[in-house]
Amino acid sequence: MKEYKISIVGVTDFIIISPDVLGLLFQKIRESSKQQMDIPVESIMPVGYTKYLEAVLNGNRDKEMFRFRQISEKELKKEQIYKIVEHQMKNLKVEKEECFEKFVLLAENTEAQYTYSVESEKDFFYICQDEESKFTYVFPDGRQERITISCRKY
Repeated sequence: MKEYKISIVGVTDFIIISPDVLGLLFQKIRESSKQQMDIPVESIMPVGYTKYLEAVLNGNRDKEMFRFRQISEKELKKEQIYKIVEHQMKNLKVEKEECFEKFVLLAENTEAQYTYSVESEKDFFYICQDEESKFTYVFPDGRQERITISCRKY
C-alpha cells in the first residue's frame, strides 16, 4: 500500500475543496477507463455543500481571503462556486506533482447543468486506478485528513 499526500498549492484565497469532494472525485477517476472524462459537478459535491458554501462565502465576502480574484460578482451563486472549485483543482498536487492536465467547467444547455471536463495526468490516473493507493489531504495550515474513496469499479 502506498500513501500519497494531496494538497492545493499557490492559492491564497479560502480553500473550498474538502476531503469529501476529493474522495468523490478520486472515486470517479478510479471508476473511469480513460484519463479524460466528463464529471457532473453535483456528483462530486456532497449533498448540501454548494448551498453551505454560498452562505459562508457570501457572508464573508468583505474579508480579503474570501474575495476570490477570479470572480468579479459581489454575490456568489452556484456557477461561481463551481468556478472556484475549477481554479483550485488546477492547483491540486499529489506529492508535489500536477494531478490534472485539464480541469474545465462546462455549462450544458439552458438548464445550467454543470460538468467538469477533466483530463488526469498519466501518473495521477494510474495512482487513482490502484485500489491499494491511499490519500491524505494536507490542509494549508498543515493539518491532515485521510481521503475516503468508496469505489464501485465494474
